[in-house]
Amino acid sequence: MDMLSAFNKMSKEQISKVPKGFPTPTITMVGAEQELFIYREVEGKSELITDEEKNEMLAKLGDDFGPELGASCIEVHPAPVDLTKVGFSGWLAQLRDLEKQLWVVVEKHGCKVGRYGTIPWADTQNIQRTKTPKYTKVPTFHNLNKTRKIEETINGVNVLDAAIVGILNAFQFSVQCNGLEDAVDKLNRLYMISPLSVALSGNARFLGGVDTGWEDVRFEAWKRSHDTRSEQDIAEGKSLRVGLPNNYFNSIEDYMKEVSSYPFILEDEAHALQIGIGLFWRDARIKFIKDKAIVEFRPVSTQKTVEEEIEIAAFTIGRLIYSQSLREELIQMPHVSLNKKEAEIHGLRGSYIYNVGLAIKTSEIMLAEIERAQAGLKISGIPDSSSFSFLKYKDKIAKIKAETGR
Repeated sequence: MDMLSAFNKMSKEQISKVPKGFPTPTITMVGAEQELFIYREVEGKSELITDEEKNEMLAKLGDDFGPELGASCIEVHPAPVDLTKVGFSGWLAQLRDLEKQLWVVVEKHGCKVGRYGTIPWADTQNIQRTKTPKYTKVPTFHNLNKTRKIEETINGVNVLDAAIVGILNAFQFSVQCNGLEDAVDKLNRLYMISPLSVALSGNARFLGGVDTGWEDVRFEAWKRSHDTRSEQDIAEGKSLRVGLPNNYFNSIEDYMKEVSSYPFILEDEAHALQIGIGLFWRDARIKFIKDKAIVEFRPVSTQKTVEEEIEIAAFTIGRLIYSQSLREELIQMPHVSLNKKEAEIHGLRGSYIYNVGLAIKTSEIMLAEIERAQAGLKISGIPDSSSFSFLKYKDKIAKIKAETGR
């Protein structure tokens, strides 16, 4: 059996085990993944640690920590929490505690923990990787299989080495769904919400010590470095497996078909389902854990503090609940893609399109979007959901409006 056949077989088996469940504006179990990097200061310069040093540190940490693609990068991935029981404050406390544990170990090695969407000063062409098959084979595959000319640089910084993902860091979180239909509905709505969350949270401006001019350059660098499409693929409308899809998904089968349309790269038939989904780097994706459907939200860069990460998660969750509770009409995907690009380049200074097709300044629509998120939080049943004023983002918006005279 080949990887595709194994994936299709496992996919059907997995789908049959997950309960059907209509879309419901409910969020209970959530889980976070934080990507951080470790470095030391040497004679006034920042130096990333090696893979060997990172492994020494990981050996002193628990199962809530693991490696990332970059040799200097660590992922924090604790067990999920029930928001309806512990609230956002409990989720925050969990992540704060783990970061403190990480700092204790890191400081004993004379190092520091870095929190940016990129590693701002790191060379983009000599990136050290974690020495595992996944992190060596997958970037190499993309480097060797580029079939057409791609713009190599962003503001003079070369971004074509697929290992560049090893210096890109994200805050990702997952929500447990009420079955398959709910998962597809949440997935589609999170695609639509993605540009809003990115506009608020952009924290990936620098690459190779250069200001790229993008508020959040992470996904653009990922797209270019992982684009192996041929001219024929482009003509046929084949999308990347990075970022947003060409269209919303109609069903779980529709989703699985697209996941399996890309090369698996890694050969391990016993884990074909996990490999296929794991290499599907969309802004949101459906995963399966213990026969539960989970949707993971992926476009937010690592923030300066864990408090900011929880605040962005609260905005996104509130906006999702609002959207599901009103059965909000989805913005057409071509408009969502334009909104996402505007958010990545300009942040809150960009423009935004609803289905009427007229571009409005993002700073003009964002206060209303924050109010929608707060309305969703209000009906969420999460104990401390009313504690979010989003004042930091409102202040940013007010400053932008003052600058533009609007």
